[in-house]
Amino acid sequence: MSTEADRIAWRIHGREWRAANPARAKEISREWYYRNKAQVAEVRKMKREATRLVKEAANG
Repeated sequence: MSTEADRIAWRIHGREWRAANPARAKEISREWYYRNKAQVAEVRKMKREATRLVKEAANG
């Protein structure tokens, strides 16, 4: 996946595969979420903090 065309092709392939295999795609997604739950929580916390900072900056 060295070029943008390769990345696009893989995204399309992934989208098609998930559409053809919804049960397995859901299972993989769930497995990934629980395996990376701490990182997911950390990223969500960072996004909330960033949103708060943007709102504070906008309000003055």
